[in-house]
Amino acid sequence: MDDVTREVVELTREMVTFESTKSRPEELRRCLDYVKQYFAGTGLVLLEMERHHKPSLLVSFAKTKTPQVLFLGHVDVIEGEREQFTAVERDGKLFGRGTDDMKLQDAVMMVLLKRLAQRGERRDVMLALTTDEEISGEDGAKYLVEQGIRPEIVFAPDAGNDMGVVVKEKGILHLGLTFTGKAAHGSRPWMGDNAIDKAIRAYARIRRLFPKTTAKDRWKATCSMGVLRGGEAANKVPDRAEMELDIRYTAPTTEKEILDKIRNITDAKLEFLSRGAPLDTPEENPWVQRFLACSAEVLGKPAEIQGGHGASDVRHFADAGIPGFLCAVPGSGAHGPEEYADITRIVPFYSILERFVSHVRKI
Repeated sequence: MDDVTREVVELTREMVTFESTKSRPEELRRCLDYVKQYFAGTGLVLLEMERHHKPSLLVSFAKTKTPQVLFLGHVDVIEGEREQFTAVERDGKLFGRGTDDMKLQDAVMMVLLKRLAQRGERRDVMLALTTDEEISGEDGAKYLVEQGIRPEIVFAPDAGNDMGVVVKEKGILHLGLTFTGKAAHGSRPWMGDNAIDKAIRAYARIRRLFPKTTAKDRWKATCSMGVLRGGEAANKVPDRAEMELDIRYTAPTTEKEILDKIRNITDAKLEFLSRGAPLDTPEENPWVQRFLACSAEVLGKPAEIQGGHGASDVRHFADAGIPGFLCAVPGSGAHGPEEYADITRIVPFYSILERFVSHVRKI
């Protein structure tokens, strides 16, 4: 095993041991404390920001809020079984909670910045590690934007199939709808107005606003009902029902266009649960082109330009007009029992990032 892979794997193993989930805030802090310890003595500038008990750590070569390039990661993970917090190496893969999403990706960026610092190569790049990406990023990435962190470009190793480069991500709109009716005895439903029935009928109408996807074309807006609540007893007509929708949409569609259509077909009370504009970075963006050139040099072939159906923290910067893109060490099973990252792809990914950083101005 080469030195880079060895250091990334060992660093990832240590970071996986922290059960850094939303229910364990003390573990989120301990994980960031470990990162701070990793950078001790390097001369890198460490800055902590925090809102609502969600800390973030910024690492850079000079005190700044306007780095040329921002590397964006997160150390929070989804809940898992206890044994998942011990990383296991098997068949060229590193298994464990957060290996794919995204502690191994974090480790690659950390190793790169530390090695740059050790050889005195100061570049205008910043690493930001947040602790709430899995639950919205409101107090992490979004807060960084609100506090004036303004890079030219954001790079996040949090998506991409087989080291493809993601320049588009669907917008996200998590919407709560509350329906009111009239209670009555279940034996005389005609005397009431069933709120659950109203919710079901409204959902059927809302679904018709979204075109069906096909195996050949998944890049369309979608709507999925994830929660339906209502009723107190089988023999009571419910007078209240609540529904939560997960809507994903593509540029140039806007949130307002979707909301206007929904409001035209239902009188339900609407509540925003989570939202974010689509990421739509032009492939011609100079930083994207530099990254693509670096990737082609390392891999010997052009990287595939891709779109992501999910949302990442890059969206918070996109909301502020800051472009971004994504690419990652291949892995699989994020949030599942067999989550892993491909150890054999660490070196090429590291090499791409190292070449990419060589285009960032010296400071």
